Amino acid sequence: MSESNLPSANIWNENPWARMSFSRLAAYKRCPAWYMHVGLEWHATWTSPEQEAGHIVQDVLQAVFDNTPATDVTATDLEARAAARVQLNFSKEWAKAAAAYAANPNAVGSFNISEEKYGRYARRGLDFHTREVQSWLEDRHPRSGARLGLPAYGAVGDAWVAVRPWHAPEVVAGGFWNEVIPQGWFQGQYDLVYEWTGGRRIVDLKASAGTSVFSTEIELQLLAYAFMERALGRGSPEGLEGWFLGAAEPKVFAVPNKEATDAFGEFVKELLVKSAQLEHSWKPEDFPAAPAQVAGFEKPAGAASAWCGVCPAAWTCKLSGKQAPSAGAGVALGAPLPQGNSMSAEGLVCGIKMPKTKQMRDGSTKVTRRITLVNEGGYSSFTWDERDMQRLLRDGLRAGRVVRLQGLKSWAPPHGGHVQYYAGAQTRLEVLSEAWRPSGQDAGVIERDAPALGE
Repeated sequence: MSESNLPSANIWNENPWARMSFSRLAAYKRCPAWYMHVGLEWHATWTSPEQEAGHIVQDVLQAVFDNTPATDVTATDLEARAAARVQLNFSKEWAKAAAAYAANPNAVGSFNISEEKYGRYARRGLDFHTREVQSWLEDRHPRSGARLGLPAYGAVGDAWVAVRPWHAPEVVAGGFWNEVIPQGWFQGQYDLVYEWTGGRRIVDLKASAGTSVFSTEIELQLLAYAFMERALGRGSPEGLEGWFLGAAEPKVFAVPNKEATDAFGEFVKELLVKSAQLEHSWKPEDFPAAPAQVAGFEKPAGAASAWCGVCPAAWTCKLSGKQAPSAGAGVALGAPLPQGNSMSAEGLVCGIKMPKTKQMRDGSTKVTRRITLVNEGGYSSFTWDERDMQRLLRDGLRAGRVVRLQGLKSWAPPHGGHVQYYAGAQTRLEVLSEAWRPSGQDAGVIERDAPALGE
């Protein structure tokens, strides 16, 4: 497909939300309806404790890798000091994360997961890294064993600094850091890049044992990274690796050839054209519920695929075997919504996004937050003033709960479009249930192996 079928790089740069990434592409591969739910309808999805624990592991490792050892440290002391620092930092970050999770309205359930298990993952990540340091000290490639002809080192600490991997900055102005291909329509973020061997070895960190259904996507993820490397003019990466930190060894993958990355790029362009986000002209019938099958993974009871058990769009999908809460005395959610000045809605809170500040034409700013609810009628997402949201949050609004909202006002766009509901001072919240788990069903918790959509 010609680049002329897509907008110019300037248009993508002005609308970065419309770019494709691995996480959005993976959602499409799992099920087109999943992709439509999160990537076109922009419904909010909750955060699980597994996701947050994975972020802790990655952040702690990157911080320790960035340290500069003392000049007089020995090889034995270097590893021991690094291990102690990992343990200390991990314990501190775990305690902070537990408190932050309790305060996060988008966090489902409690942070009641194994600190010891994720601590082991962090130590395994350090072990994989110290093997890189040892290879530098022995002047050999960590994968092939070939001699590299490295310069003599003056101190053991030099090896630590020499092999230090590149990683993305944690936060940049305007959001998360991403690399973007020159054409503007694809973006991504690598976890680690080791360059000390003369090439670029891209490593994706996984805070898991590699047994999750999401682990099956690692080759697609690394294909996306190989595509980006070539699109950015860097040629083929030297290596592609998945560090599943619950496994004993790094997993090394073959680097895809140019034909494979070219085919990947063509597929992405075709999906972008079909998505038609910038024109807001995509068609729901182009994104049906058609979940892929995953070899080696059992389907949940009544579901068409293993993906149905973790799909955020599953609550109203006939193929999922799941059941959404009743609409009760409120409206059936989903489009179209009825109009009125005092509407009621009951449903499961699927997600609450972070506050977003918008610059208004008069120079003022407006802070809003997006919320997604589902009941037997369907999914509806609303964007409400942060002042109203804060009051509702204090009253118990939180992802994963079943709630009743009364006193919502409707608004119909003057030039057509879906009716929207707005909260205000008159809106009242009642928590009907702390969680929605019909008999035999789970809450669809998404593990850390699932990349965030904002990747």
